[in-house]
Amino acid sequence: MKRLLRIVGFIALLWLAVVLFMPSKALWYQSEVWLSQKKVIMHDEKLEDTLLGLNLHQGELFLGSIQAARMDTVKIVALGFYNSMVIKNLFVGTQLATLKGLHLQEATLRYLPFGDISVSAEGNFGTLQGTIDLGAKQVTLDVIAQPWLLKQPMLMRSLKKVEGGYRFVWHY
Repeated sequence: MKRLLRIVGFIALLWLAVVLFMPSKALWYQSEVWLSQKKVIMHDEKLEDTLLGLNLHQGELFLGSIQAARMDTVKIVALGFYNSMVIKNLFVGTQLATLKGLHLQEATLRYLPFGDISVSAEGNFGTLQGTIDLGAKQVTLDVIAQPWLLKQPMLMRSLKKVEGGYRFVWHY
């Protein structure tokens, strides 16, 4: 029994050391290299290491040569068994005509290993809740939309009416 407690304690201490001394900035730069191969580029962000993760301030997101969004703050927490990303004040780029004027006050993504990514967001479009199923390669979002969003024909083609709002399903 004592030996089992020592092993569990050692594993917990090892996990804590890995999380606390994780090279967050180096991992971020490596992920930028990987994303740039897919033509997804974060630009002009200021990085700040935190105890359990990383904060990004004033970043711009480009998809190819199109400025897709700019955001004030992104907080990333990577604990291994629980990972999250909170994005505050995301403004969609003006080059994306169908989403022009879209502003997210806050979006949260949470991931548990061997599970789906849960998504929740609130903005001038309304609110949304959903999941990203990595195994099935499917995004499902339930949206409670503001009236101005319902007048966007390009967006409304992607949404299906369901009880209590609209549903967006995308296979990637």
